[in-house]
Amino acid sequence: MRMRHVSTAHAAVRGGRRILCTVLLCCFGGSAAAHAQLVDTVPTPKRNQFVRVAKWTTLAASAGAAVYGFTTSRRADDGYAALETLCEENRPNCENRINGAYADADMERRYQEVLDLDGKARTALTASQVGVAATVLLFIYDLRNPSSPKGIPYEPRALQITPARDGALALSLRLRLKSP
Repeated sequence: MRMRHVSTAHAAVRGGRRILCTVLLCCFGGSAAAHAQLVDTVPTPKRNQFVRVAKWTTLAASAGAAVYGFTTSRRADDGYAALETLCEENRPNCENRINGAYADADMERRYQEVLDLDGKARTALTASQVGVAATVLLFIYDLRNPSSPKGIPYEPRALQITPARDGALALSLRLRLKSP
């Protein structure tokens, strides 16, 4: 009974090794042939991959800067609206300014925060516009084709019907004669 248990365990280990070897062979052994086929059949692009990545990266960065700029601008607008509401409720705090600054320290702090947010929004929106311009340039640059295709000679039809100058139709026949 003990022998049978050992041989069953040994067979299970051997079977597990077979499965592991089969899985490894399928994963790594077959990939070389598939890779060779892929390399042979798919032409590699000759364009610079940096441009392809950079154009999408600048587009994403521009979108992020624009979103940040718009949300920061909204926060600055909301802060300024709250500041105006406080001024309407308590006019003496807003009318008594010392060299252009609010007499109340809390009101001045809020105003400086609004100015800071407004400056950050302006910078972010400017950066997003520069990023969009760079993205457009990168997309246009990526459109170029460094190698032009072979020229296909165009031979017009031998028989053509075209409008003539006097309004009539002109019928022309072109024959190509081979030289001896």
